[in-house]
Amino acid sequence: MKKGLSSVVTTLIIILLVLVAIGIVWIVIKNVIIEGSQQATLGRFLVDLEIKEAYEQNGNIIVKVKRNPGEGDLVKIKFILSDGKNSEIITKDSNMGELAETSFSLNTVNLDESKIITVSVVPVISSGNKEIIGEIKDTYNLRGAGGGGDGGDGGDGGGTGDCGNGVIDGGETCDGVEFGGLTCVSFGFTGGNIGCNLCQINISRCIGGIGGCGNGIIDTGEQCDGINLGTLDCTNFAYSTGTLSCINCLIDTSECSGGGGGGQCGNGIINPGEGCDEDNYGGLTCDDFGFGGGFLSCSSCQISTFGCLYVCVPEYGTRECGPDPLCGQSCGPCDSPNTCNNGVCVPPACEQETEEETCGTWICGKKFNNCGVEVTCPPGCTLTQFCQEGICYDIIPVNVGTVQETWPGNSGMYFGSSDLPTNVSYKNYYIEFPGSAEPDCLLISKYVFPVIGYPKSHIAFNFETSIKTGDSYKIWETLEKCLST
Repeated sequence: MKKGLSSVVTTLIIILLVLVAIGIVWIVIKNVIIEGSQQATLGRFLVDLEIKEAYEQNGNIIVKVKRNPGEGDLVKIKFILSDGKNSEIITKDSNMGELAETSFSLNTVNLDESKIITVSVVPVISSGNKEIIGEIKDTYNLRGAGGGGDGGDGGDGGGTGDCGNGVIDGGETCDGVEFGGLTCVSFGFTGGNIGCNLCQINISRCIGGIGGCGNGIIDTGEQCDGINLGTLDCTNFAYSTGTLSCINCLIDTSECSGGGGGGQCGNGIINPGEGCDEDNYGGLTCDDFGFGGGFLSCSSCQISTFGCLYVCVPEYGTRECGPDPLCGQSCGPCDSPNTCNNGVCVPPACEQETEEETCGTWICGKKFNNCGVEVTCPPGCTLTQFCQEGICYDIIPVNVGTVQETWPGNSGMYFGSSDLPTNVSYKNYYIEFPGSAEPDCLLISKYVFPVIGYPKSHIAFNFETSIKTGDSYKIWETLEKCLST
C-alpha cells in the first residue's frame, strides 16, 4: 500500500515538473515571439530617410531631409551629431510624407556647432500605441561630400581619408597647411592668406581683386559686402524690425525680430530667417543686390546671386585715352600724331612739366604728368597717416586694447577684453594684432556685449586665428586703414 502511494506521489511530482518546464519554455518562446513581432512590425514599415544637405548657419546646423518611397507612420526624426569624439542626439517631430523634403534647424547644447563633423538621421515610427526607433538611415559628412547611405554598412559618402593628416583626401579641399598649390590669387583676389577650416578652403582672409568678398561691392555669388546691403533690410526676410548685417558676404538676419513665425523651408512662404522659398523671392530681383540683370535662384531658402550679371561702371577720371583701370572700356582715342601713355595723349617729343605743375595741391600720392610719366608728389604722409586723393589723413584706430581671454580651446575664434566698449558695436569692422602670431587684418563677424556669466564684451570670427591671451589689438573702420599701418 505504501509502495503504491509512493509511486503516485512520484508520478505527480514528475507531472508538476513537466508543467513548470513547459511554462518556462512558453515564457521564453512568448518573449521571442513578441520581440520577433516587433521586429516584423518595424520591417513592414519601410521608412527611408535621406540627407540632401547639411551645413552650419548662424550657430545652428541646418539639415535638409528627404523621405524616400516606403510605407510607415513617421512621427519623429532623431538626429545624431558628432564632432568625432562626442555625440549629441536631437529629436524633432515630423510627419513627412513620402517624397517630401523638409529642412530642420538643430541647436546643440553640448557640442560646438563649428566642430561638428557628421550628422545622421534615424526614423521614429508609430506602431499602435508604441513608438519604435529605427536604424540609422543616412549619414552626412559636413567636411566632405554628402551622405553615406544606410548606416548599417557605413555607406560610401564623405572623405576617404582623415581630416588633419596633412593630406588632401577625397571630399577635402585642403588639410592643415596643404592647399594643393592654391592661393588667394587662384580665387580671383590680389593677395591675403588662404585658410583651412575643417579641411575646406576658407577665403575670408583674401583681399583685393574684383569679385573679392570685402571689397565693398556685391559681386556675383555674394548677397552683400561689408556695409553694402543693396536695398535690403529685415523686412525683406519676413521680419518687422531689427538690423540686417553681412557676414562673409552673406546676409545675416540674427539681429532681426518680429514678423510671423512657424513654417518650413519648401512651403512656398518666406518665413523669418528665409530669403526665399521655392519661386517666391518677395519681389526681389538681381537689381536689388546692385546687379544689372540676370536671375536669382533659391537654395535651402536662401537667395543665391550666382545667376546675376555684374555691371561694371567705368572709372574714366581724368584719363583722355586707353582703357579705364576698372572695366577696361576705352576712354577715347588720341588724335594723330599723339600717342596714349597712361591715359594721357602725348605729342611727339613731349616736354615734361615740372613736378609742382603735375602735383598742384597734392602733397602725397601719385599722378601722371602731361607726358604720361608717373610722379610721386612730395612730401608724402607720415607713418601714422594714409593718403587719399593727394590729402594725408591721420590713422587713428577706433579702439585699442589687450586680449584677455580666448576660446574655445586654442582656436582663437573668440576673445574677450574689458577694453572693448559695452555700448558700441564694432561688427563688420577690421582688427589687427600688432606683434602677434596673427599676421592679418581680420573682419569682425560678431560683436557681443556682456552676457550672464561673462561680464566683458567679446568678438567672434568665422575661422580659427593665431591670437593668444596678452596680444595687443587695434580696431579700424575699414580694411584699407587696417592694412595701411
